[in-house]
Amino acid sequence: MMTTMQRRLRNAYSPLLDPSATAFDAVHHETGRVSIEQLRRHLRAVYAADARLVRVLVRVADVDVGVSTRALVEQEAGTAGGIEAPVGAGERASQPGDSTRYRIVLFGCQGCAASAAQVFYDERRIPMCVEHGPMELIR
Repeated sequence: MMTTMQRRLRNAYSPLLDPSATAFDAVHHETGRVSIEQLRRHLRAVYAADARLVRVLVRVADVDVGVSTRALVEQEAGTAGGIEAPVGAGERASQPGDSTRYRIVLFGCQGCAASAAQVFYDERRIPMCVEHGPMELIR
């Protein structure tokens, strides 16, 4: 059964842990909680010291956290949203291309040939004909 501390540590270090790995070649001890980047540096040093190591058990403050692999540790952390993402893409502020969900709403006057187009329908803002008043919805 997993303790609360073990669960918290696994969540904190999850990018460096392989949930499917159970076997390990060595044990790495941390005396207390460290940042994920510090742990990554420490594990890189462990792997650099012995080229035969593939999997290392991470133990923090005498709590077995999980098994890390060389591939996960050597992987770069990257940046949020990716390097090539345009400004605002992470916040969904802008989307590439034109929207396909807009439909033009056409209004026409019954008394003359006046017409108006809008991208939304709001009963409070029906277009008005200068001579005949409110226009009617055509499409």
